[in-house]
Amino acid sequence: MRTQPADGANLDAFNRQRVSNLETELDVSRINTKRTDLFDEKTVGTGSSAYRVYESALNLSVTTTGDKAISQTKRNGYYQPGKSLLVEITGILDADGQVGRIGYFDDLTDKTVDIMSGGFFFEDNNGTISVVKRSCVSGSQVDTRINQADWNLDVMDGTGRSGKTFAVDKTNIFVFDGQWLGVGRVRLGLVIDGLIYYVHEFNHAGIEDTTYMTTFNYPLRWEIISNGGAGEIKAICGSISSEGGYNPLGFLASYNFGNSKVSVSNGTEKYLLAVRAKNTNLRIPINLRSLYQIIDANNPAVIRVYIADSLTGGTWSNNGLDSEINTTFTSITGSRLVFSSYLSDKNPTNSDRFFNQLITGSDIAGNSEIIIISAEGLGNTSIALALNYQELA
Repeated sequence: MRTQPADGANLDAFNRQRVSNLETELDVSRINTKRTDLFDEKTVGTGSSAYRVYESALNLSVTTTGDKAISQTKRNGYYQPGKSLLVEITGILDADGQVGRIGYFDDLTDKTVDIMSGGFFFEDNNGTISVVKRSCVSGSQVDTRINQADWNLDVMDGTGRSGKTFAVDKTNIFVFDGQWLGVGRVRLGLVIDGLIYYVHEFNHAGIEDTTYMTTFNYPLRWEIISNGGAGEIKAICGSISSEGGYNPLGFLASYNFGNSKVSVSNGTEKYLLAVRAKNTNLRIPINLRSLYQIIDANNPAVIRVYIADSLTGGTWSNNGLDSEINTTFTSITGSRLVFSSYLSDKNPTNSDRFFNQLITGSDIAGNSEIIIISAEGLGNTSIALALNYQELA
C-alpha cells in the first residue's frame, strides 16, 4: 500500500521531502551600501528611498496621492521545470494606511519595452492584508487578490491551524515556492520562530483552461504607493533557490570576428563587442560561457569585460534566438568592470571562466543589462575574438 506524506513545509512544491541541498540562484542584501549593482529603484512624485546603513535596509516612503517608491532586483529568478523554486524575502509590509507590497513579481505599468508582468506578493492596502497572484496570460495585467480571512491554509490571525498571528508591522520573512510547468501550484507563507507556515496556495492543474502565468521568472520587489497619505515600508534582503539542483539549460549562441581583426591603438580603449537580450525576450538572461581572443604578436593588450546599463551608437543585429549583438557602438553608461586580463600571443584563449558567474538582468523599465568587451593596446596591435554564451530559456 502506497503511503503519501502529509503536505506541509517539510515538502517542496513538488511534494518531495525537503533536504538541505538548495542551489542558490540569487542572494541579495544591502550591507554597507544600497547595492545599485543588484537593485534598481524607481520613484514617482515625492516618493523616496533612504538607506539605513546600520540596519542594512532601505526605507521606501511616500507622502501624497500617486507617489510611488520601488526597489527591485535586476536579476530574475530562473525556473527549471520539475524543480521547486523557493523564494525568501524580508521586510516590513505595514504601509501606514497606504499600499505596500513585498514579493516575487513586477508590474507592466513600469515597463517601456517589456510586454509581460506577473508573480506573487503579500499586500497591505490600508490595513487589508492579502496575497495576490498577478498574471498577463489574458494579454492584460490581472491581479487575483485573496484577503487574509479567506486564506486556504492558515488565516494567521491566531485562530488558524498554527495558532500564529501575522505581525504585519514587524520584520517578516516571506516565503514563496512554486511549480510552474504552466499549470502547477504556488504556496505563500511566513517563517516564524524558524519554521515555515504556509498561509495560502494557488492551485491550477485540473482547474484552469490555460497556463496560469506566462513565465515563472521574476525579480524580488518591494513597493509602496500612496492612496492619499504618507507611509513607509522597509526593504531588507532576499534569496531565490532551486530545490533539487540547478543546471542552467538553454540555447547556445556564439559570435566571432571571422578572418578579420580590429586595430587597437596604444593607450586607447576600444569597444569591440556588446551582447544583450532582445527587448521582447527580457525573461531570458544571457549567461556568458567563454571568451576567446587572438592578438598580433607585436604588442599585448588589456582585455576588459563590463556590465553596462546602456550604450551609445552602433546598430543591433539578431544573434542566436533571443539575443542581439552590437560591434559599432562608441560609448557605454552605467558600467561596472567585472573582469580584466592581459593578452599576448602567449595566452590566446580564455575558456569557460564566466559560466554561471556573469548573468544579465534588467532594470524596472525592462531594459536589459549589456555585456561589453573592450581592449586597450600596450602598443599598437590588432585583435580578433569569439564570444560564446547561453540564452537561459
